[in-house]
Amino acid sequence: MNIGIPIWMLALSLLAGLAAATVLYFRNKKQHYGKALTIILFSLRTLIVGLVALLLFNPLIRQKFSSVETPTIILAHDNSSSVVLCKDSAFYKKDYLTQFDQFRKDLNADFQVDEYLFGEDVRDFEQLDFSDQLTDLSSLIKTLDRRYYKRNVGAVLLFSDGIYNRGFEPELVAENFPFPIHTVVLGDTVSYPDLAIRNVSARHSPSA
Repeated sequence: MNIGIPIWMLALSLLAGLAAATVLYFRNKKQHYGKALTIILFSLRTLIVGLVALLLFNPLIRQKFSSVETPTIILAHDNSSSVVLCKDSAFYKKDYLTQFDQFRKDLNADFQVDEYLFGEDVRDFEQLDFSDQLTDLSSLIKTLDRRYYKRNVGAVLLFSDGIYNRGFEPELVAENFPFPIHTVVLGDTVSYPDLAIRNVSARHSPSA
């Protein structure tokens, strides 16, 4: 605990209490309380008056508290339908759900885990069914950044196929993201071009 006043002010307050107790003692010197009781009363008067004088200086009292926070693992899973639009769709709809559920149980047994689903919005983990028709990765990053501001986050585990059709470029949003992101790629990992030029033909006009 720190008191935001100089030492000389503390000494001045104590001297003020001592002076006031001395005046009161000599004013009531005809009253005989006994030596021990007189010393106790004198000391109490000194402390009380000194404390009042100290409070008149309007001291600033600062206290520091420290607490140890266990690192949190954030698990975020893509719930969009694009994950199952691949050759392994049967696997993701059945066996993968069983394996992922076991992974969640093992992770929660050893760490503090916060779980989310994202797609059309960001929400607490409920049921993974790949039913969302939109994916906004930038919204997920912004939400986690806001919710866990200055929190002790060990890592973010991101399960997604990387396809997004809403929001901003996730790489740009994640430039100043304060936590490490570990991605697990789902679905079809083959990159397909949106536009391809297969042939170019040119016609030369005869010179004049």
